[in-house]
Amino acid sequence: MLEIALKNVTKNYGAVMAVDGVSFATREGQSIGIVGESGCGKSTTASIIAGLIRADSGQCLFNGKEISQLKGQEYLDYRQSVQMVFQDPSSALNPRLSAGESIAEPIRNFHQLDKKETSLRVEELLLQVGLTPEDVGKYPRSFSGGQRQRICIARAIAARPRFLLLDEVTSSLDMPVQAQILNLLSDLRKAHGMAILMISHDIGVVRYLCDKILVMRRGGIVEELDSDNLAGARRPYTQKLLAAVPAINT
Repeated sequence: MLEIALKNVTKNYGAVMAVDGVSFATREGQSIGIVGESGCGKSTTASIIAGLIRADSGQCLFNGKEISQLKGQEYLDYRQSVQMVFQDPSSALNPRLSAGESIAEPIRNFHQLDKKETSLRVEELLLQVGLTPEDVGKYPRSFSGGQRQRICIARAIAARPRFLLLDEVTSSLDMPVQAQILNLLSDLRKAHGMAILMISHDIGVVRYLCDKILVMRRGGIVEELDSDNLAGARRPYTQKLLAAVPAINT
């Protein structure tokens, strides 16, 4: 059973405390959202879990072991198990690689498949995210923003991860496309049983996909809520986030 745990994690950028004593844990199959205004530390927290940056203090544990200390097969297991989808699909995709080539990269890195098996797997993934096998040879410039994000999602799940980090994955998309991407992620979560950590400034978006919501402010977690009981929010800051989403029914 996969578990990722943060224990009193901190991260400074000069005089700015980006993450201040953050602690929480999530296990395989769970879905947690982190919400807060820009600059509150939520994306930095996700980047620490993904191994993109290192915490200044505290622990980020993968199955009980500090991720910065993982070596050999344990490190490979971590890299396969934890995948991230970024906010801007345009910058996340290499413009020189076709959709098929981008999706094939993690397959080659983590799975011993021959060329034909890899091609079939790429086509299967394109279909899973609502694209077609005919899209395999197209380049990012040929796709809309929502389609590019679908390619990024296909690339992330190509490794067969057990933990998916979603960093503001709908914020650059218009409302109808946001709904499509959220429905896709919900279906993929059910199909693959992945744990999800979703980062967003929009508590309504997070509520749709996550079971538990952590509210961050100024680098720290100030409140924890069940997504089906947001009316129980006690912190004025959380209440302001809820008030900013008029369509949500608490």
